[in-house]
Amino acid sequence: MRIPESRNIQNDKRPWMTTDEGHENFDPGKCVLEKFESMDDKIDLYFKNGSQATIRGVNVDGGREIDLIESNLEKFIGSTYEEILAANF
Repeated sequence: MRIPESRNIQNDKRPWMTTDEGHENFDPGKCVLEKFESMDDKIDLYFKNGSQATIRGVNVDGGREIDLIESNLEKFIGSTYEEILAANF
């Protein structure tokens, strides 16, 4: 299962950051994962450039997929968001 192909989860297409000037989007290939936090059926990803992205389950199966992603996400520290989205979980 790849994150963008799942019908059970939603993800931010591009990492983002809110600044004083407003909302700024970033290239997924330039955002390197620094850490992540999981709560219920949602994972917040935080990148070294200060941006973030969210992956969330939208139903019961999505919750299971979030658990699967979370259990494998530690090995993606230092990888780009583009690589995470392309990974087969």
